[in-house]
Amino acid sequence: MWKAWFNVFLGLWLFLHGIPGISIPAGRNAVIVIGCAYFVLGIWSLKWPGIVIALIGAWTAISAYYDFMQTGLNFIIVGLLVSILALIHMSIS
Repeated sequence: MWKAWFNVFLGLWLFLHGIPGISIPAGRNAVIVIGCAYFVLGIWSLKWPGIVIALIGAWTAISAYYDFMQTGLNFIIVGLLVSILALIHMSIS
C-alpha cells in the first residue's frame, strides 16, 4: 500500500512542477530519479496499473535526457496519469 501512496506523492509533485509559475525544485537528476522510482515501484506491484506506471517511469527517465521533452505539459500529463493509476491500484488492492 505504501508504494501506491509514494506514487501518488511523486505524481502530484511532478504535476505541480509542470504548472507555470510554481517553482518546485526539479532538475534533470530529480526527473531521472522520479522516473526510476516509478519504474521500480511499478514493476514491484505486478498488477496492471503498476505495469503502466513502470512504463510511464521509463518514459519519464528517458525524457530527462532530451531538452525538447522537458516541457510543463509532459510533467502535468505524467503526474496526473501516475496519480490516477496509483489511486486505481489502491482501490484494486
